[in-house]
Amino acid sequence: MALPRNPQRIFCEKIVTDILEKHENFTKIKNVNNVLGFTNPPFDFFGFKNGKPYMIEFKGSLNNFNAPGETQKRRLKELLERIEDLNIALIQIKLKKSEYRIFYNDEMNLFFDGKQMPLEPVVNWLRLQMLKKIGE
Repeated sequence: MALPRNPQRIFCEKIVTDILEKHENFTKIKNVNNVLGFTNPPFDFFGFKNGKPYMIEFKGSLNNFNAPGETQKRRLKELLERIEDLNIALIQIKLKKSEYRIFYNDEMNLFFDGKQMPLEPVVNWLRLQMLKKIGE
C-alpha cells in the first residue's frame, strides 16, 4: 500500500491539535481538509482562541520551518479581507527536534501574488462556523 501524498499532514494532526489546545489555548479545532463542500482550502485548521475565530495553517517538516507559498498566502489574505473579525495563525513544526513556533495575524507576511482560485465555498463555511459560535 502506498503512503498518502503528504503523510506528515496525516501523522501530525494529533500533534498539531495537542499543541493548539494545550499550549496555545485554542478550542473547537476542526481540520478543514475533511470538510465537505470545497477542496484545497488555503489553511488546515479552524479554531477559536479567546473567543476569536482563526484560520490556522500548518507546515510540518522533519528538519525545517517551512512557509506557505505565494498562491496560498494570496488566498489567505483574500479571506482576511473578505471576512470581518477573522484571524490567522501559522504553526510550523520541526518533527525531528520536536520544536514548533507559531505566528499570529500581523506577524505573517501575506503580501504575495499568485493564481486565483475560487474562495466562495470557504468563505461560506467560515461564516457558518462563526455564526455557530455566536449562537452558543
